[in-house]
Amino acid sequence: MMNSRMLVVLLAGLFLTLGTACGDDSNSESNNDTNNTAADAGNNGADVQQAQLPDDWEYESDYYLRFTSFQFKQSSPGYGLNTLLRINIEKQEKKYPIVVLVHLKDIDPDGGTLAIRGGAGRKADLMCDPELDGDCEYMWDEDTPDTYTEGVALDTASGDFSAELPSLDFIATFESPDGEETDTVIPITDLRLDARFPHAYLDDNGEVVVEEAIYDADLLGYLTEANADASAVQLSDGQEPIPLSEILGKETMNADLDSDGTNDAWELTGTFSAQPATVATVAVQ
Repeated sequence: MMNSRMLVVLLAGLFLTLGTACGDDSNSESNNDTNNTAADAGNNGADVQQAQLPDDWEYESDYYLRFTSFQFKQSSPGYGLNTLLRINIEKQEKKYPIVVLVHLKDIDPDGGTLAIRGGAGRKADLMCDPELDGDCEYMWDEDTPDTYTEGVALDTASGDFSAELPSLDFIATFESPDGEETDTVIPITDLRLDARFPHAYLDDNGEVVVEEAIYDADLLGYLTEANADASAVQLSDGQEPIPLSEILGKETMNADLDSDGTNDAWELTGTFSAQPATVATVAVQ
């Protein structure tokens, strides 16, 4: 059913599971997107004073997280899609919302290392509505590789870490009027993620508060021209799929991965936030 899947960044699969037309956003919408992460974070976003972790803080063995916001930076291709991205990430009551999962495990506070996996997921119960049923359970997409980047350096005083992933597939799932599902794989390569987990900040009384979440993390990755040509996206019901390269515009390619003097890829940059998630091993029927 689901051919291979995630955007890491987060990144490019995110930007086209739209299911609706993708014209440029208005200035007001773009300005709202600029503040999206802070709004998602409430009082714990970029507007608070970050802090070091308390001396008595102890990491658990592993954590599952789900992207709760993602936006392209203003200088990045895909910036005009931020409003549509936000809608498809926030509306988890949809049968096929954008789902990007992160698993942190093998956390070694003494050695200062961890292992990380990132990739596309889906709801374990496709009919789950968070407003009616509470937090939904999620699953890794069946074609998301079960591979981890090991030995990622972790600053145990702050929670800062940087990880490099060889690839990260985003999957856009579309449903035709007759209920048939079609997946489009959008592969992002050479992904770099800079994040802080957990998130420690000072409250109004100057006390350190620790939240097991990620806010305002940076993502960078590449979508090659060949992969974009091979990834077709249906922007509205009944419309013929359009190659992703046409939607982005080849004139916006900004990376020369093979160093031949001609741009052949899009360098994509964005920021994301992630909250704890329950990840099931068997889909709910």
